[in-house]
Amino acid sequence: MLAQSPTRVRDVNANAWLVFSADQTVRGPWGVHAEVNVRRANAGATWQQFQLHGAATYRISPRVQAAFGLIWMRNYPYGAFPAARNSIERRTHEQLTIRQAPWKGLEFELRMRLDQRWLQQFENRTRYQFRALLPLGRLDALGRQSYLLAADEVLFHLPPKRGALYFNQNRAIAGFGRRFGPADRLEFHYMHQFLYQRNGIVVESNHTLRIQFSTTAPLFWRRKDNGT
Repeated sequence: MLAQSPTRVRDVNANAWLVFSADQTVRGPWGVHAEVNVRRANAGATWQQFQLHGAATYRISPRVQAAFGLIWMRNYPYGAFPAARNSIERRTHEQLTIRQAPWKGLEFELRMRLDQRWLQQFENRTRYQFRALLPLGRLDALGRQSYLLAADEVLFHLPPKRGALYFNQNRAIAGFGRRFGPADRLEFHYMHQFLYQRNGIVVESNHTLRIQFSTTAPLFWRRKDNGT
């Protein structure tokens, strides 16, 4: 007899993610990235995850950047099929980002990342994200501009495999953004996260409002040398 596949159970959630990210040039092609993620479940009423992310970046060319990062996060039980308890996860990752502007104003970005995850045991994961940005009008004299964006990211477990499936999740994003000048931007995303829990039975369908503020403005002012 052929083995029957397990019956899938769908868990629908409404979440809210708030993100602050900053990128700073240190010297030459070297830089740093810092990010704080506040992730809330139950339409923002309860915790889902808190995440701190830091990375060293290296600009290979004007459109290609590599990064090595560290992530610390606290996970909380949420949804109709929650985890048994809070947990801590630590990660390292290697990342390559390629940006292209094939037509005037239109921007494409491909991000490839390898995650090394320390949970109950060590895991590897790979993820690929494609993002497109379409401006709404031209930049004004102060560098301000509105735009539309769309993105999709797919994540897979790598050997040694952990859980019932190699497929981990897919994140589809549509949103609106606003540049407030050369350094600062604010984005509002609707994200649908299709995620298989580790048992391979529960499938999460997470409808998420994601708000992100990003800056490349100097966070630390340097005193100018006036020759005195």
